[in-house]
Amino acid sequence: MDKKRLMLNKKDVELDRDKFKKQLQKLVADFIEVRGWNKSEEDIQTSFTIELLKLLGWDKKDWIINTGQDVQTGKKPDIILKSETSKLL
Repeated sequence: MDKKRLMLNKKDVELDRDKFKKQLQKLVADFIEVRGWNKSEEDIQTSFTIELLKLLGWDKKDWIINTGQDVQTGKKPDIILKSETSKLL
């Protein structure tokens, strides 16, 4: 691999890491500012959990929210994440 290319990739990764860190810190600060621990589960899920999943690289096609599972337990998980091959995680 070309040494210049490797250095460019490392810089890109460092920039992405810094950007990710700032976005994550903002999300946490917003949570604290609105006193998220006093909010309802639904509010947290829509305001913060989904935003965190997006920040981590998940896309809305990769999750299922509050629907039944393949296994009939009668319970509904809050969020089901799917792998790239659509397997449930």
